[in-house]
Amino acid sequence: MLDQLERLKSTFGPHTPQSRAYDIVLYMVEKTLEQLQGGTSTPAPFTRENFIAACEKNPESKLQDPNKWTPKTPALEAALQLLQRDLPGPHLGLHEQKQVGGGRGKVNQYWLTLAEAEAAPKTEKAKTVDLDISYRQTDRGEVKPSLCLRWLFRDGELRTRSRKGIMFLGTLFLLSGTWILMYATSVLGLHLSHEPATMAQLTSLVFVSLCFAFVWRYVYHPWWQLIDHRVILAPGGAAALLEDPCQLEMYRRDSEKWIRLVRFSADCPLCGGTVELAKGRPDHRQPLVGRCQESPHYHVFSFDRSHQAGTYIGPPLPAALRARI
Repeated sequence: MLDQLERLKSTFGPHTPQSRAYDIVLYMVEKTLEQLQGGTSTPAPFTRENFIAACEKNPESKLQDPNKWTPKTPALEAALQLLQRDLPGPHLGLHEQKQVGGGRGKVNQYWLTLAEAEAAPKTEKAKTVDLDISYRQTDRGEVKPSLCLRWLFRDGELRTRSRKGIMFLGTLFLLSGTWILMYATSVLGLHLSHEPATMAQLTSLVFVSLCFAFVWRYVYHPWWQLIDHRVILAPGGAAALLEDPCQLEMYRRDSEKWIRLVRFSADCPLCGGTVELAKGRPDHRQPLVGRCQESPHYHVFSFDRSHQAGTYIGPPLPAALRARI
């Protein structure tokens, strides 16, 4: 087992995928190897509290529930298997000891084991892997708004019926109407002109049309979509410059409607990568789907906002992958 741990650790580098599942596997490998090299014959098992304390870089996020923070076991197993796919066997496996009875005093334990060289005989009932995922969302105020919207989104959210909310939405609708009116006026003016259209006028019309389409699509239209879709990709300028891609969500709380900046993510059960929301088109009809960062066009999952859950909706899985899972 020591040799396999050393070979696996030697493969770690900048090319290693970045996700919670991979971070946990790397942490387990390094700590287990450290204990074995120190003379410990039976390394101590790991808990979910160990994972969040060692792998979560944001101090505020360390206060989350470790059970919700830790990826599901299939995602951890997938990450461990993919890291070893080019290494000679026997490979390492992940063992989870589930506590019976529940309760706050009982915690699940994890440790790495050395798989047998010979494959275990297949049971009569084939093993199936759950290809459903559970989305998690950032806490209030974790996603920072841009400087121009920071005064508006207090703690990353805005109550629509507040003074700021009414002023912002009213201004947005007024600017949208003004923008449409300006474009319609320019086109109508060219149409009603009795003089032949010159090349300069046509060039100006094309330029104005492109500007209108760009501003409408990326500035105004997303806010209108939010009313119908409830969750949309955050338009440009909504989040801070250094923020990762995030979403805008309209939700109800205490009989009031709120708009907030949020980031939904999950763990891919196929490879252990991070699943993030992205546009569904052109390969899917849904406006938003979950796409794995490691394989965004093949590891695709649905997104149910109400239950914060999804299931695999990508293309048929290869035979080798079906055999593994």
